[in-house]
Amino acid sequence: SLFRVVVTPHDVAPGRGKPAPDMFLLAAERMGVAAERCLVFEDAEPGLVAAQAAGMATVRVPSRKRRSGNELT
Repeated sequence: SLFRVVVTPHDVAPGRGKPAPDMFLLAAERMGVAAERCLVFEDAEPGLVAAQAAGMATVRVPSRKRRSGNELT
């Protein structure tokens, strides 16, 4: 109920989850927003690759699982 649009790997063709851009493009379409106007926050490399392939700006969010050094969590 907190999100107007939710897209999961089950919403795209098999094998078209991250790092393919399909999930991000579908989310943008369902929100009625052009891909180039989207900003994606991601903690994993496949998600960053997928968002960039969709033409979206990205922000890498450090993950506690992947934390190293002085990264913020």
